[in-house]
Amino acid sequence: DGVYQGGKPGNVMELGAIERIEVLKGPQGTLYGRNATGGAINIVTRTPSHDPEIELELGYGRFDEKRVKAYASGAITDTLLASVSFTGRWSDGYIRDVFRNKDQAALEQSVAMAKLRWIPNDRLTADLSASYAYVDDPTFNSAHVTPGTISTAAALGFLAPTGNDEAATSAQDPFSQVKTTRVSLNTTYDLDAIRLVSITGYIDMDAFSFFDIDSSPANIQHLNVGQVGEQFSQELQVQSNNDGPFSWIVGAYYLKFDEGYGDRPKPYHLMVGLPYPYRPADLLQPGALAIGRSAIVKTETGSAFFQGTYEITPSTRVTAGIRYSIEQKS
Repeated sequence: DGVYQGGKPGNVMELGAIERIEVLKGPQGTLYGRNATGGAINIVTRTPSHDPEIELELGYGRFDEKRVKAYASGAITDTLLASVSFTGRWSDGYIRDVFRNKDQAALEQSVAMAKLRWIPNDRLTADLSASYAYVDDPTFNSAHVTPGTISTAAALGFLAPTGNDEAATSAQDPFSQVKTTRVSLNTTYDLDAIRLVSITGYIDMDAFSFFDIDSSPANIQHLNVGQVGEQFSQELQVQSNNDGPFSWIVGAYYLKFDEGYGDRPKPYHLMVGLPYPYRPADLLQPGALAIGRSAIVKTETGSAFFQGTYEITPSTRVTAGIRYSIEQKS
């Protein structure tokens, strides 16, 4: 809905209220607020409807996979519309821990979204949306040894299967949890010859994962990574609103985005010769080592952009644009 999605771990999710997805090739920086040098994927969510709508989809599959998609929409008043949606997916996963003889890497994914549309008159439209997503998918953290190689664990005499994509060994279950909250406000005001657009967005993302690097029941190497991301963006646009041959858009954009490894107890944390979680006394064991890292990258950027298109004939158009950006990272 026009809001740049900065926290990449928080973008691995499903949405249950999609109207359409636009895939735009080539540079899009003179059309959208956040510079996109190679292209843009624009996800447009469904608009609440005046008439009541209810949709429900259920599914069941292998590995005890259960799917739910639900959507409801309707009018609260003559000028206020609302919709809610929920998408859920749960599965035991297809990974088997051959040492502990149990399933590993169960999947849990839930996304809830609510949207309000306010239309007080024929000129003003405001869309307020909020969503919360929780994803725990540790499948990629369940590793096995590549055929033809000997792992550190195998060299020390520990079980480490090779070649089977569905087999793994580990000292404990891996996990990969991502929690993402999004809020956006899109406002449009029609002034006949021009259209004013404001896009405000806020995103908070918290991710935490654990990986048994040596892929064995031994406490050789463990890694847990905490990733955080918080962003605020504001975009203002003035768009042409006529049927003439020349259409244009001029805009200004601001983004403040903090991301990186979190603070304790969830930083980037590598453990050698230690169980997980470990106690302070475990650090006194010979060969025990723990390395922690906490680092946040702060990004602040502002830009102005313009793009115009002139229609020479019904099949021939010329488009030109310009963009100026200032970006600071620390």
